[in-house]
Amino acid sequence: MMAVKKSDADKAKRSAAAKKAAATRKRRAEAARKESIEAEAKVKRQATAKKAAATRKRNAAAAEKAKAGTAAKREAAAKKAAATRRRRAKEKAAAEAAAKRSAAAKKAAATRKRRAEEAAKAKAEAALKRKRKAAGKKAAVSRARNIEEKAAADAKEKRKAAARKGAATRRRQAEEKAVAERWAQRQARAAAKRKQEAEEADAARRAGFAQVKLIRARDATNKSRAKKISDTTARSAAAAHIVADDSKAKVMHKPVKSDGGSDDASRRLKFHMKWVNGQNPETVEEYAWVREFTSA
Repeated sequence: MMAVKKSDADKAKRSAAAKKAAATRKRRAEAARKESIEAEAKVKRQATAKKAAATRKRNAAAAEKAKAGTAAKREAAAKKAAATRRRRAKEKAAAEAAAKRSAAAKKAAATRKRRAEEAAKAKAEAALKRKRKAAGKKAAVSRARNIEEKAAADAKEKRKAAARKGAATRRRQAEEKAVAERWAQRQARAAAKRKQEAEEADAARRAGFAQVKLIRARDATNKSRAKKISDTTARSAAAAHIVADDSKAKVMHKPVKSDGGSDDASRRLKFHMKWVNGQNPETVEEYAWVREFTSA
């Protein structure tokens, strides 16, 4: 058992020594590699330094050459610029002289043109003044003639208007006369008819209210008699041109009302005459009058 343990210890030592030797070799190999790299880098740096020195020398020579060339170019450019300035100064002077001559020519032309326009304007104004003077005279003559023509036309129109008014007045008076005559005739016929109807009503009343044609207001004072009369009466109290229910109606003898003044009564009477002749109402007042004409 002890021998086995010693063998394991030896193995471990040998393994450790082998590892240490391997690490040493690796370290030395790495050091050798680094030395080789550093030597190569040093050689490269030396070569780069030599190349850089040569480049600097070449660049310095090129710079000297460029500096000399630039100086020559600047001198040539300065000479050329001086020549250009002299040439441009001459050209500017020539241009200014030409511009002055052109401006003087333009100014002279403008002056001639302005004077010509002023002369033409003065001539036109003189002609216009003469024309206006002639037109003023002509207008004055025309106004005088127009005033005379208008006065004559107004007088003629007044005569025509007076003639039309006279004719209208005559027609209106003739119509009013005809209406009055027709109204008087109708009043006479109505009076005769009322007289006849009164006689017939009296006879009918005596015959027991048979075939009654006309009933006076005083006959309707008794309720039983009024009902019998209204049941047997079939005569419409409305005007002939007004649609009315004539199945049952009362015939009233009532004068035309005249509640207003004399003018109102006159207009109401005139409309009553026209309404009796067949004219329909047109205004609210005329409709009110018709209701009064036809109401009890």
